[in-house]
Amino acid sequence: MALLEVKDLHVSYGAIKAVRGVSFSVEKGEIITIIGANGAGKSTILNTLAGVVKPASGEILLHKDGHEPENVFGAPSHRIVKKGIVLSPEGRQVFPRMTVRENLQLGSYVLGKDEDREKNMEWAFSLFPILKARLNQLGGTLSGGEQQMLAIARALQANPEILMLDEPSLGLAPIVVRDIFELFKEINKSGVTILLVEQNARMALGISDRGYVLENGKIVMTGTGKQLADDEKVRAAYLGG
Repeated sequence: MALLEVKDLHVSYGAIKAVRGVSFSVEKGEIITIIGANGAGKSTILNTLAGVVKPASGEILLHKDGHEPENVFGAPSHRIVKKGIVLSPEGRQVFPRMTVRENLQLGSYVLGKDEDREKNMEWAFSLFPILKARLNQLGGTLSGGEQQMLAIARALQANPEILMLDEPSLGLAPIVVRDIFELFKEINKSGVTILLVEQNARMALGISDRGYVLENGKIVMTGTGKQLADDEKVRAAYLGG
């Protein structure tokens, strides 16, 4: 059964229809990638699921074991986070005048127990050891790669069931990108489902169980990561031929 189901989702910015009747599902334990050109609506979908952007219509159903599916359509972002859907946003958006420790602590505000916060912080340090060395350093003084690691680690502090990653490789050196994608696989193996929007479609599909191709706010193709990576049209449009 799907952990998350999106049904006939429509999102508009004024008169501009950014997402037009999108439907897709995310199974528990999967890595799912949404690929598409700039302006296709990929980030809008993630921001809508995170409660940052208000949808016009549709359903966003979250399935919990043993419970009836809950429609979190239009719910505020703090409630979405408490339900286990957490976004690491495009552009990292760390708090530049707060320390690494303070950035991480903000990510765990929904947790009720101090021991959970400490456990999650130690988990972040096991994934990103450099953050422990930078613990008292201001977020704005970190390198681009370190800020991306901090943004992901901050999202993990909330114990996500679904971790949404929006363009995590943007602006990073290739060697840093490779390291971060390896960490995505490790995070997924720990039990976190991942929904990924990524400009580096080749690498994203390479680690994905399934993927969706988005064009002009509509899903036009779906398949396994390998099927999409091998498709001639996908290769020509997004993988460089």
